[in-house]
Amino acid sequence: MTGTNGQETAAPRGKNFFSPSSSDSIPPHLAPAALRVALTAFPLGFLAGHVVSIALQVFRPQVIADSISKPWLVSAVAEVEELAPWWRPQLHLYLLAWSTFHLLEFVITARYNSTRLMADSFLISNGLSYHLAHLLGLFEFLVESFLFPTLKQTSRWTYIGLVLVFIGQLIRSLAMVHAADNFSHEVAHHKRPDHRLVTDGIYAYTRHPSYLGFFTWALGTQIGLSNPLSTIIFAVVLWRFFSRRIRGEEIYLVAFFGREYEEYRKRVGVYIPFVR
Repeated sequence: MTGTNGQETAAPRGKNFFSPSSSDSIPPHLAPAALRVALTAFPLGFLAGHVVSIALQVFRPQVIADSISKPWLVSAVAEVEELAPWWRPQLHLYLLAWSTFHLLEFVITARYNSTRLMADSFLISNGLSYHLAHLLGLFEFLVESFLFPTLKQTSRWTYIGLVLVFIGQLIRSLAMVHAADNFSHEVAHHKRPDHRLVTDGIYAYTRHPSYLGFFTWALGTQIGLSNPLSTIIFAVVLWRFFSRRIRGEEIYLVAFFGREYEEYRKRVGVYIPFVR
């Protein structure tokens, strides 16, 4: 090949598996953010990979048969009592759901909403009350595992919780995908030039799918752990939080979109119980 200066230049070689790869360097001012992303993603990925094998034990045929035929008792009570709480599949399912949720928050934002991607898009920095709530759920699970070991066996509640976690995660993820650049982890107080009202996709069925998804997901985690106290607390606290947040957010949405949003609100519900 002849270059622009008339000299012979080597033709660029196609990349293959054995050739070294090259990519654009990360600008120095973005290096701290990239480090934070790596330091957050690694433990989340490690946790998910570490717990998945035990979590999948709930899908063994014998475990499923026992959970259906004997939802609260098992034939070998001694075996349940000897099983340490931290080896129970329900706990590992919960940890898998929790780590997957936070990983997907970042991944989906990076793929569909890159203009608003931040190192905190994992949503780990979700406030002290969020982490205290999950610590309460873990504390209840561990205490009840020692006091009432048969209550914490794999049961129909494990599968009900698992279904709710899956549905909640799906709704939440679809909300982020379908809203794309219009999605924000924070309430917008000013209308951006590119902000449009999304009424298609999952938004054609529920006005606030990200809230509905998280509400369903969070309750599913506690039902799956057979945590009666935490399930009630989660339901009450999340209902109060989302009912207030939705009322406040819709004040801005009416200001941004006027009659268009009012008509949308009339025909599409929220579907969080008793929230209109």
